[in-house]
Amino acid sequence: MTTGVVRDSSQRGLCRQLGIRIAKGRWLVLRGQVAPACDEWLRAWEVVKQLTAPDIRDTEEFDRRYRILSQRVSDWCQDFEMELGNAGLDNPLYYEQRVRYAREFIALFPDENALVYLNMRRAEGEALWALGHRAEAEAVYRALVERLPDEAWAYIGWADRYWLMQSSSHEYEAAEAIMRRALERPKLQERPDVLERLADLYGEWGKPAERASMLEQIEALQARPELRRAIDLPPVFDILPPEPTVEPVARKLGRNDPCWCGSGKKYKRCHLDSDQQRR
Repeated sequence: MTTGVVRDSSQRGLCRQLGIRIAKGRWLVLRGQVAPACDEWLRAWEVVKQLTAPDIRDTEEFDRRYRILSQRVSDWCQDFEMELGNAGLDNPLYYEQRVRYAREFIALFPDENALVYLNMRRAEGEALWALGHRAEAEAVYRALVERLPDEAWAYIGWADRYWLMQSSSHEYEAAEAIMRRALERPKLQERPDVLERLADLYGEWGKPAERASMLEQIEALQARPELRRAIDLPPVFDILPPEPTVEPVARKLGRNDPCWCGSGKKYKRCHLDSDQQRR
């Protein structure tokens, strides 16, 4: 039975240690010291593993069990995997840690909500791809879209590896096929995001007619109020905002924060991937 009361002194000590390490890591991130922050958070993760019991099957339950924590693990866990990705840009060892963390997280919290599961699997696939383990990464993405076939960002994350990243081999046909596969799903969530990404791909690929077709489909969705309510589609000028020339750097954005560009989307669904590559 979950009480939220920690009576064991050793557990109280671990909770205090965990809160301090998460807070210290956030402090380091805000000062641009991403690798030291990840080192601190890797130690925090070891504490999480010590505190997790077999009946704690998701991070919300973890937070309910340890209400004395000053830092919510459910809020921190995705920030951690994102910063491991940032640190990996300079040191591939952090990509290896990102793979390990994502796999351990999914094993430790098997009932985690679908969005967090999606992001963890994407993190695993991104890191494996960056490490040159392409076949293994593709297997991760393939399993992800089979498990969550109506999640647009499972397909987008996979397709992006082929063309959007600086180190990609510009395999436009492969990326197109993956996103077209997503559009075949009648109940696809966030369909406009796939259409927008395809429009971007066709723009870089030099296919103006196909790009125009994607933009027309976005406008057609906007013109249908019943679909607009169902998918919470913003006006077309919000879907395709003008690209700002400078990214504000006043504070570090979390994955779920509004994007700095003003699109109204969450950072993870807008400029996160491109910012990580630029850094």
